[in-house]
Amino acid sequence: SSGINAEYGGPRPPHPPFPPHHGPMFGSWQPPPHHHDPNMAPSGEGQFGPPPMQGPPPSNNPRPLEKKITFRPDDVLVATFPRSGTTWTIEIIRQLHLLRAGENHFLASDAGKEGVFLDMMRRADTDDYFESMESPRIFKTHQYYDECKFLNETNNCKVIFVVRDPKDMVVSMFEHSKQMHPGRSDMSVQEFAKNLSGETEVHRYRGGPTNWSLFTEGYLNNDLNLEIFYLKYEDLKTDTLGKIAQINDFLGYPSLSPEEVVAVKNATSFDKMKKSHRNVTAKSTGTSGGYKENLSPENIAAFNTQILELVRRVNDHNLNLTVYAENN
Repeated sequence: SSGINAEYGGPRPPHPPFPPHHGPMFGSWQPPPHHHDPNMAPSGEGQFGPPPMQGPPPSNNPRPLEKKITFRPDDVLVATFPRSGTTWTIEIIRQLHLLRAGENHFLASDAGKEGVFLDMMRRADTDDYFESMESPRIFKTHQYYDECKFLNETNNCKVIFVVRDPKDMVVSMFEHSKQMHPGRSDMSVQEFAKNLSGETEVHRYRGGPTNWSLFTEGYLNNDLNLEIFYLKYEDLKTDTLGKIAQINDFLGYPSLSPEEVVAVKNATSFDKMKKSHRNVTAKSTGTSGGYKENLSPENIAAFNTQILELVRRVNDHNLNLTVYAENN
């Protein structure tokens, strides 16, 4: 197709072939004989790639975008750990854009636009590409805060950081990976969870984050003093109307009427998004608390320890993250 970013200035430029270590989310994998990556574990040392390390992981994304982006005042960057409401949040923002433009909601020709995924952009020719996009532009990233080399202290874009209970997140991540790469692994969800819960010391998985606590801590600390709206996925589910209005206000848009808020909610319903967004599959549920039927007591305890230690270290900006450790 023409690419998911056509709404924002034309088709996405074609990417060169994926590097050898861009494979399925999980499963057995070995680099080809000619390929050597010092950040990846030698053969047989685990399915999650890099060797154990202490502290924040190094910047070893196989496709890094290290250039600074000249952001515009109406740009929006959505930052999330994978499977934490990224697509839903972006669709809400997009519908607010359409509303401001006086267009009908959820136009069939516009369905499925998921923002510009910065983590998959190469360094070459990005300046002209980004500049060619019409405003307002929506970007997204799953990078650790200190690895977002495209950010700097002079950013004038707005950032929305969405956090989800990591126990539900990891189950969703596992199921999504199975659907995207069927038959590639017999790993159980409990084994998969160990690599993200702190039960093992792997901090990185083929260019994406695997340590929920370190990832969340970076955005909560916000060392660059970015303008961030902190949003909890579960609050978006239970108070969708209220959170849509808050997102609208954060973006500096004119106040919405009650009817307009309802229209945006209806336009971004889970059932509608399943029909048009590749990241919302037929088996996606978006539920909260389902981890209890999937994770082991050890998995749950490890995640809860991460959560409580995180809250002791940083300001959670009134997200009340401790509730994640209480819902057992």
